[in-house]
Amino acid sequence: MRQFDLIFTQISLKLQLNIINATGSPMLSDCLKKNVKLYLLQEVLTEIKTILINLIYYTDKVEGLSYKVDRVLQLVLIFVQKKMIHQLKFVESNLNYSSSEAKWLLKNLETEDGELIKWAFEQLFVSIVDNQTLDLKHQMLIVSILETLILKLTDILTYLLLIELKSNRRIVENTIDVDTLFINAQKNNLYWNSYIKTNFLKPKSIYSGIYNLKIFTGNGFCNKLVYFPMLKLKEKKYLSTLQFIVLIYLEGIDFLYPKIQWTLKKVSTKFVSLL
Repeated sequence: MRQFDLIFTQISLKLQLNIINATGSPMLSDCLKKNVKLYLLQEVLTEIKTILINLIYYTDKVEGLSYKVDRVLQLVLIFVQKKMIHQLKFVESNLNYSSSEAKWLLKNLETEDGELIKWAFEQLFVSIVDNQTLDLKHQMLIVSILETLILKLTDILTYLLLIELKSNRRIVENTIDVDTLFINAQKNNLYWNSYIKTNFLKPKSIYSGIYNLKIFTGNGFCNKLVYFPMLKLKEKKYLSTLQFIVLIYLEGIDFLYPKIQWTLKKVSTKFVSLL
């Protein structure tokens, strides 16, 4: 339990350093006022920790966590929003978590990072229930996965808030006009980015074993590439037809390119010798 607490304390302290987006990719939470953004990030972190503790103590086997990831993500959003109603007086309306958009956003997050999240949850489960000490490499990876999850859940929460609070200007920066055009633009960006990540970047990550995570640093939120090939076999089981085609294409290129290069070199050498 001590190591579990240490992981979440470490993330909380890192949040106090800098919450500027330095990833090079836009995030929905960028439009929030700094105090609101920090509040959401901290509350998402707190709720993940609280729900995980309860889940761990009420789950008999580590395998049980694998089937509860989607529920954990939904509960985090629900509990954070309830806190906002009580603590941020200008947030009054309940968010519609049963809407098609909310379900799609959560499902999309699970599709993108589900296996990574499951692995991190399982490692935390084992560290508490079996009283095992995580090695430093795994601990650092768990921290990075949780930080990525916090940022993505905060973005989902931000989007749902913007939809419900179109006329409310107190949660966004004064320079940003939250109108229907702005909401639709953010929605289009979400769908487009999701399509690219799910169908093309996801198979690339599975093939290479390299995952792009977003972490908290003194310079703000930054990208971090991690090599994690052990998920390859698990994630292959859940590929869609398009994802599978992209994966086969990448594997085919990797297999054929050296042979084509070698053949061209031989032909070129033979041609030169004939001259």
